[in-house]
Amino acid sequence: MSAVATPKSWPSFATSAPGLITFLILLEGFKIRRYLPAFEAGIVLLLAIAIPIIAAEALVFKSYQHPETGLDFSRGSPAAAGRVAVKLLGLYASMALIGLCYYLIPEYRDALYKEYWRLLEHLLPAALILAVPYIWLLDKYLVDKQDANWQAGMLVLGRIKSVDKVILKNHILGWCVKGFFLPLMFCYLVRNMDHFQTQSLAGNFWTMMIDRNPYPFYHTAVTLIFTIDLAYVSIGYLLTFKLLNSHIRSVEPTVLGWAAALACYHPFWDYIGSKFLHYNNDGYNFDAWLGPHPIFLTAWGVAILLLLAVYVWATIQFGIRFSNLTHRGIITNGPYKYCKHPAYVSKNLSWWLIAVPFIPNGHWLEALQNCLMLAAVNLIYYLRAKTEEAHLGKDKCYQEYMAYMREHSLYSKIRRMLLPKPVMARTCDP
Repeated sequence: MSAVATPKSWPSFATSAPGLITFLILLEGFKIRRYLPAFEAGIVLLLAIAIPIIAAEALVFKSYQHPETGLDFSRGSPAAAGRVAVKLLGLYASMALIGLCYYLIPEYRDALYKEYWRLLEHLLPAALILAVPYIWLLDKYLVDKQDANWQAGMLVLGRIKSVDKVILKNHILGWCVKGFFLPLMFCYLVRNMDHFQTQSLAGNFWTMMIDRNPYPFYHTAVTLIFTIDLAYVSIGYLLTFKLLNSHIRSVEPTVLGWAAALACYHPFWDYIGSKFLHYNNDGYNFDAWLGPHPIFLTAWGVAILLLLAVYVWATIQFGIRFSNLTHRGIITNGPYKYCKHPAYVSKNLSWWLIAVPFIPNGHWLEALQNCLMLAAVNLIYYLRAKTEEAHLGKDKCYQEYMAYMREHSLYSKIRRMLLPKPVMARTCDP
């Protein structure tokens, strides 16, 4: 076995941990949802995560000095007012394009998104104003002054021949990613706040111990895990800044990659999951199967929670850099040290344990159908994983990571344990 070193990963759990601790203190310790409406509680919790991480990124890890930012603070040049104006035009035009999509597409008139519109009412005016000093600062220290915003601005001005189409395409796709996923994640986060108005993890734990009823604890734990996930994901889409080295390097270039990712989210999954890949037709889950056996029910529930804990650990590991369909830095530590796609693997395994499609509630053919449907869902995530690998594989750091994982991942170690080593044929001297 060759000794391949683990490639360095820029974000670390140490960066994300302070935000997670603050989040849990406010949510579980101070019971913030009992004192604030869901929207305000969601904002406070996002700030509770973001502020400690940003402080660590800026003061401890000095993210702004990383070469990938494209900034050089050792030799800044005066910002050009005309160039800054073009960049601001490009930025504002990009925002307007997303706003036009929201206005034209009927999906965004759904009540689901009402909290997102409230967020924009507060966020958009500040973003438009703060963009001026931010773009001015970037223009002063950028090595390549003709960045993505400049390319977009030149397009708006009709200077098409001066536009780098590759940079512009990546810029537009990046805004599409943020424009699609941020509304969903933020609105789901606010919706989850309602659960914590009356429920707490610690309170339901004691209920489980006294009444021997694991259901309240299990459901609150699952809700908490996904609430943490949604908070970190929302922050990831909000904080795409070069100064924090959390900007988008590149966006998934293939239609297959986009299709596989979007298929897993509302509104696409609502149709696909109900019409084509509904893997739980009989509504028979693990709690119905193991309900009469409390010990096995509890153990099965713990296994599910452990898988979901790995899933949210993978999200937390990104810090402020999480985003679907984009490359915002290569992660090689945390759960990614053991598996290339820990979030996908753990989440898909949890679905098998939750839905137990292999346990027939009626005819065994129905169980077979459920298994095949869930396997098809797993296939979608397999396609997501492979398209992501192809996309990230253009980065040298990810190539080194792939080489490391071929020898040191859990899958590789299990495969070597199960498969016998090939016997090398001996050659005799003549």
